[in-house]
Amino acid sequence: MRLIDVLSKNSIGLDEPAVDWEEAVQLAGKYMINNHGIKERYITAMINAVKSIGPYMVVAPGIAIAHARPEDGAKKICISIVRLKNPVKFGSKNNDPVDLIFGLAAKDHDSHIGVLRGLARLLQNKGAIEEIRRADNTNEVYSLIQALDV
Repeated sequence: MRLIDVLSKNSIGLDEPAVDWEEAVQLAGKYMINNHGIKERYITAMINAVKSIGPYMVVAPGIAIAHARPEDGAKKICISIVRLKNPVKFGSKNNDPVDLIFGLAAKDHDSHIGVLRGLARLLQNKGAIEEIRRADNTNEVYSLIQALDV
């Protein structure tokens, strides 16, 4: 399964307002809920993970991958993409502030590996990330990812 196989236009949010990292993670979760991919408690688990482990979700400059364990309320493999109106700080010395949050959920520990591979390829493509940062609408973001075939 690829990233594009689990991404839908209604799981992409652009220029969303968030006052802090918690609100940003909630937004990523909201878009996964819209896609019927997670239960509400999954959002709480993502927030609690950052509180207990630290900003490990911030994986590159300006980019976070919000996730929790499958047993925390994942219903299926799903992903969300949220571009924040204003970047927020997670507490990552090297990669703050964050303006792009990818929400990720999987119903088990290995069915999402292909989706993760696609996400990794997307994140390594600096041109594509800049296009997401400049996109005028969700259709542009969806079409970009579709064209990348990740």
